[in-house]
Amino acid sequence: MIGVATIGVFALGWTCVSGPSPERAVRDLISAELAGDAEPIWASLQDDERTYYGLDHDRFCQFVVSYLRPRMKRLQQEGQITVSSVAGTKGARGSVHVIMPDGERTLLRGEVVPRSGGFVSTEPFSALLLMAALSSTPRIAGELHAERTYRCLKAEQANLEAYGITGIYSEQYGLESWDATLKRQAVRVSIQQARQSNAANRSR
Repeated sequence: MIGVATIGVFALGWTCVSGPSPERAVRDLISAELAGDAEPIWASLQDDERTYYGLDHDRFCQFVVSYLRPRMKRLQQEGQITVSSVAGTKGARGSVHVIMPDGERTLLRGEVVPRSGGFVSTEPFSALLLMAALSSTPRIAGELHAERTYRCLKAEQANLEAYGITGIYSEQYGLESWDATLKRQAVRVSIQQARQSNAANRSR
């Protein structure tokens, strides 16, 4: 389910900025995301992501500077980035609470595992993209997560297409067109609405 609290819907992978330790690497990556720092985010992209999105270094960095950065700067960091080691993968995970412009509190997550020459992040680029887009879409009272996400994607589609983002890439679906993404999200809206209706009926 797509939502502010469950941002990691599209399963991608990132090659994270290398560091002296996995804990430092995941902390640096989350800091770069919060700041909209183009170079570390570019360095974090998996080769498949670059291929599917079709953005070279300069175009991607322009997208980060012009689109992602101003939207991420709307978020207010709450507290420090917390990190912990992941013994099973010899990696690390981290997270930090952020407050959206409409006052909603959510979590920005990161996780890295070691690879030759650095680390690979298991958190999706699309998660960061969605969080940035949602900062432009204040929640309507009583609105479901799926409803807000659908409204956000619909509103931001033209902006993203202007930067060459013609769809969302995931390991599960590949590069999915906006029409296909919106269609899947509309199904999620219907499912959430049905669950909400059933819960309301049971409480009567």
